Amino acid sequence: MLLAVDGSAASNAALAVACSIGREYGAKITACHVVAVHPHLVGRHVQSLPDLADEKRREALVITRNAADIAESTFGITLHVQLIDGDPIEEILRAADAIDADTIVIGNRGQS
Repeated sequence: MLLAVDGSAASNAALAVACSIGREYGAKITACHVVAVHPHLVGRHVQSLPDLADEKRREALVITRNAADIAESTFGITLHVQLIDGDPIEEILRAADAIDADTIVIGNRGQS
């Protein structure tokens, strides 16, 4: 099972669902966070792109560690974690394929 995490309330709800399913069926859960740094977000200051990417990776590490801590302390589940750079949609699908996941769990932020 692949769980996409971003630290949001919706992501935390997805974490609870994934852990409940994982515990019930004995499924291995891989939690991934995709770091997406888009040059257009930086504007004319492209030289700051590496710094922005590093900051986003540090944030991603905190997010995945928090998810792993919650999974362990609340559900007794050990998450395998991945930090991935790229487009979230493409990389989540690629990660699911790489681990041969039969399920992808992801939170919904209610955006259209």
